[in-house]
Amino acid sequence: MLCMQVTDPFSLVFFYVFVLSNLQHMREIYSIGDSLQTWKYEQRVWMIKGITSYLYGSTHAVMEKLGVKEANFLPTNKVVNEDEAKLHQMGIYNFQTSSIFLVPLCSLVTLNLLAFIVGIIQIVFHREYIDAIFIQTFLMFYIALMGYPVLEGMMLRKDKGRIATKVSCYSLIFSVFILSFGKFLVAY
Repeated sequence: MLCMQVTDPFSLVFFYVFVLSNLQHMREIYSIGDSLQTWKYEQRVWMIKGITSYLYGSTHAVMEKLGVKEANFLPTNKVVNEDEAKLHQMGIYNFQTSSIFLVPLCSLVTLNLLAFIVGIIQIVFHREYIDAIFIQTFLMFYIALMGYPVLEGMMLRKDKGRIATKVSCYSLIFSVFILSFGKFLVAY
């Protein structure tokens, strides 16, 4: 099993970079007069962009270079209706977009939540694994915490801006498949 243990001195370097980069970002947010809510929002937007926009932009660029797909332009609706404006003013994410963008996002957040739950179960029932999986479990917790609006959109919300049930189902199936596949690889 290849993983970094908490007792490994090199794990302190990664922990140090993680904590200090977040503290630096918080300091920048406070220096311009914003609150912790802004930091949380920016962290979540960074994760969402990293999963959707950068993934599809990179895929599109590679396909274009390989000659598989040519560039095209599709205009999108830029009109904001009252419901969208109300959600934005309340600080609630609006997930009314194409499922092609939501499935990877929901899958990654669901996968991290499931991995966190499995990690906690491993820590509770197999205490000898604490040193081996603590860092990974903490990282899964952080990603699931930052992905809370996505989880809320999948499970709790009933308004128009929620995530469609079929997207949630596809994401759950994909996440369980990936988790099972990983478990299968570790077994052999």
